[in-house]
Amino acid sequence: MPEKLHISYFSYREKKFYRGVLKLPTKRIEQIFKDAIRDNQTEKQYHYRGDAKGLTFVVGIANNGVILIWVRGIYLEKLILKAKINTAIPSSMDMFEDKDTSTVAYIERTFDKITDSTKLAYKNGYDSPANYADSLTHYLENNKKRWELDRKNGLVN
Repeated sequence: MPEKLHISYFSYREKKFYRGVLKLPTKRIEQIFKDAIRDNQTEKQYHYRGDAKGLTFVVGIANNGVILIWVRGIYLEKLILKAKINTAIPSSMDMFEDKDTSTVAYIERTFDKITDSTKLAYKNGYDSPANYADSLTHYLENNKKRWELDRKNGLVN
């Protein structure tokens, strides 16, 4: 069972690096797994030794260093952690560089494929009031038909 999540990223909109270590609620995760196994909510997962059943962890990155972590399965989505990490001074490891490079050079190189119109939209404040930490995922409603069909075809219990 995972105990911690080490995370570092760069927010293009904010032009800031973030880094932190989040302690995961292992007892709660274990209970979610036990309940999911009991209630046939685990999904088929690829494993190099053969297919297995399990759940999926999903990490969401929201505004201002807010991190959300869900556990997902069939008809199952549980938010297990919502935390905030701090901004950080980037190191060469954060920028995947063998040598020191400036933050400006990193931003230009990493995001050079973003279209000028998108860059301009962000610069002009497009979607800036959005608070992604409070957004709905729509995971359950978007997968309901698939799970119903899978159950009908005997692919899941």
